[in-house]
Order: sequence, then C-alpha cells, then structure tokens
Amino acid sequence: MAHTIGIDFGTAFVTFADWNAGPRTLLRTPALARMLHGGGALCGEVAYAARNAYALSTIDQVKRFLGCSRAEIKAALGQVAWTIEPAFGATDDFLIDAWTGLFEAEEIAAEILRAAKQQAEATLGVSVNAAVLTIAAAATNRQRLALKNAARRAGLAVRRIVNEPTAIAIAEAHLRPAPRDERWAVVHFGAGTADAAIVDVNRRGVAVRATVGDTKLGLATIRARLIRQLENQFKRRTGATFSMRPEICAELLWIAEESLLALNTAAIHRVDLRAAGIAPNGEPLDLDETLKQRDLESAARPALRRLREMCGEAMRRANTEPTAIRRVVFTGGGALMPLLRRAVSEVFGQEPAQPGAAALTLPAHGAALLAAALDGRATLALQDVLAQGIGVTVVNDGFSTLLPAGAALPAKKTSCYTTVADFQERIRFEVREGDQPCASRNAVLGAFVLGGIRRARAGEPNVKVTFEIDESGILKVQAQDVDTNARQEVTLDRAAPRRAPAR
Repeated sequence: MAHTIGIDFGTAFVTFADWNAGPRTLLRTPALARMLHGGGALCGEVAYAARNAYALSTIDQVKRFLGCSRAEIKAALGQVAWTIEPAFGATDDFLIDAWTGLFEAEEIAAEILRAAKQQAEATLGVSVNAAVLTIAAAATNRQRLALKNAARRAGLAVRRIVNEPTAIAIAEAHLRPAPRDERWAVVHFGAGTADAAIVDVNRRGVAVRATVGDTKLGLATIRARLIRQLENQFKRRTGATFSMRPEICAELLWIAEESLLALNTAAIHRVDLRAAGIAPNGEPLDLDETLKQRDLESAARPALRRLREMCGEAMRRANTEPTAIRRVVFTGGGALMPLLRRAVSEVFGQEPAQPGAAALTLPAHGAALLAAALDGRATLALQDVLAQGIGVTVVNDGFSTLLPAGAALPAKKTSCYTTVADFQERIRFEVREGDQPCASRNAVLGAFVLGGIRRARAGEPNVKVTFEIDESGILKVQAQDVDTNARQEVTLDRAAPRRAPAR
C-alpha cells in the first residue's frame, strides 16, 4: 500500500507532513519556481534566494491561478510581477510568461510539487506517491481538478482534497483535544485566500457545520493596497508614477511584503528602491518613503470588513451565536497581524489562541492525519460540507440550485427539467457555482448538451439532472431523458491549453 502524506499547497508556501502517532513536518518551503530554458525548474528555497537576480523567470502565487480563466484572474494580475498570454486556440485560457517560455499554471505547480516531493522523500526515507491535499473552501470545481492534475503531473496520486479550515480543525482537535463536545470557529487568512468555518469537535473527529470562503482575499490584497499608497506618496513628491518594468514590479511586491511584516510591530517603516520611476526628462527617480501603521490600517480596511462579513455569515449558516463558540482557531499569515486578530476577536467575542510557528503547519498536519486514516494508520470521523451552492442556469437568467451551500459531502441530488420550445431535441445545461439568484452572478463551472430528447410540445419532455459531488468537492453531472433514455455524463473540467514553445 502506498504511504499517503498530507500536503498544504499554499499561495506562499508548500508544506509536506506525515502523521505517525503525531504530526511530523517533512518540509515547508516557498511556493516559488524559477522556470529554466529548455524545461525544468528550480523551486523552493533555491528560487527564493535568487529571486532578485531572476525576477522575470521566477513565478510566485501560482496556486491562485490554477483552474481559472483570464477574466477570473484579471484583478489578481496586479498583485504579481509576471504577465500572461492568451493560450493557443482558446478564448479564455492563458499561459504564464516566465521569460524562458510560456507555461500552464498547472505545469508550474507540478514543478513546485515535484521538487518538494523529492525533498520530502529524502526526509521520510521512503517513496511518496499518494497524498491528501488542502484547498481553499471556496475553491471551484475547476480549481480542485486543476490542483489534482498538477499533483498527478508531479507523480502524486490524490486520494482526497480537503478544505483548509477542515484540515485545520482536524489537526487542532487531535493536538489539543476538547474535554467534551464543543463548537469551534476556525478562521484561516492566508496569502491569497481566506476561509471561516464553524465546526463541532470531539475526541472522535470533526463535523463541519458551515464554511464561507473567498478566493480573492488574502495578504496579497493588502500588499497591493500598500503599493498603491507608496505610489501616491511617490507621485506627490516627484510627479511621476512607478515604472512598469517587471523587475521593478517584483521589487515593489517584496518591499510591500517586508513593510507589512514590519508594521505589525513597528510604528514606522522606511522603504527605498533605486530607479523606481522615470522623471519627465528621462532621469531615473529613486523611491525613498516612510510608511506608518495608519497606512497599514488603511490598506487593510477592505480586508477587515470582508473578514468580519465571512465570520458572521459562517455563524448565520450554522445557526449559531458567538456565545456558543468555545474556541476560536485563527491560522495563516494573517493570524500574525494584530489588526486581523482584533477583527476576529470582535466578531466572536473572544481572543483566538496566540499564533505560533506550529499554527502555520496546521493545514498540512490535518491533511496528514486524514491521509493516515485513509491508509488505516489512524482513526478519524469526518463530516465536511459544501461551501457554495451548485446548480444550473434556467430561463430569464434564473439559477436553479441542486446542491445548496452547507450540503453534507459526499452529496447527490436529482431534479427534473423540461424544454422551453416546441419539438426541441437538445438542451444545453450550463452549470454554475454560487449562491446568487441570478445565474450570471455565479461562476460558470462548465456546460454540456443533451441530445436525443423526445420531440414534443414545450414542457412535455421529462429530463432528470443528477449532481453528484464527492468528498473532495469534485462534481459529476448526469442528464437523462426519461422517455428516450438519452444520457450525458460529465466531470466538469476545461481542456488544458496547448504548451507554448520556449523562447
């Protein structure tokens, strides 16, 4: 039997962990890849150490772009230094420009996972071919499939994909068990995503009651606003804006990261960067500004508001009050920010436990315990839920939800639909994910066509649509005409873009 480990593939770091009567961190390394001419990559600490010298070919935050379209990543592109190109023959797919070539996001993620896998195997002393991976709770079906495909390309069989707040609850419940049945709040604020969950825990396991997430919220959004504040100061002083050269963009992102960390404890933080902009006469202009804690507070204000909304929505979905919460677990890089900790404390009426280095590895440790349970090396009772509703588009931009948010996983639901025109022989089903009544406001997962429908007046045919979602949150859809038995079944995914030639 394959030895299964836990992997937390985060926006900023990738963590491999094993569980054997307790957690063991095998590796925690930056989720960076320096793509090389002719193929291959240098990843992790090696890529991080040389990121200044190879800014154009060093790709970071790739997890945020897995399984996404160009339209979906438009806002996040301002938070990275690299650029994209349209994929060949595709309308909304993209390839990442790493200067050494154009690469799929999955390909870069696979390089990071492959390099980390080799290092983890050296630590563990055995071959690692199977894993349980974590993912943001609000990740779409496409994002889950893309993560799974990246892991497969790295030589890993994916036994389960588990939501990050669920993995955190699993680890925390076993490392610091509750003396009796308790209800906890779990908040994870990472570099690129954020989640809030309400869970019931005991010595046997974890039952998730509600999960709310945002795949566009994280420390990266706060850093981007800090850069805008720096640019405003720079423009007031010099009359110029920042240079758009990729290497300058990369330096500004790293400066913003250092500033965010410094301003968590210091009242002021000075930043400088040579040739950050160009004067009207063509002369280079240096950045030399001072950021204050109030600048960080201003940059973090939208994130604070959204985080409070998510925590409140999680309690509403779980039909619970702050007084029923016995423990607040707050993890991720955001847990180190006093501003965010204060916001979480205000929502739940209690201070979360003080974060330490171990808190950053909780998602991987939870995934490792689930991996050990799947191997038969540990015992774990787990019940997870769907973070967002899933359904189909109906007439007049309506949205028919088949699986609502909060549905226990795995789940299966069948509903009946019919034609809208006389003698219609085909129906196009557009599957979306979200909780808005208007279909156009929910994310498209994919579409398929069922043909061979009985020719009849509008409203007479009877078509059954069945949604089936597994423990990893991956969706299969089946449509069947009851009269003709015509059937179509798909696992919703997008075709991978063709690889671009190296430059």
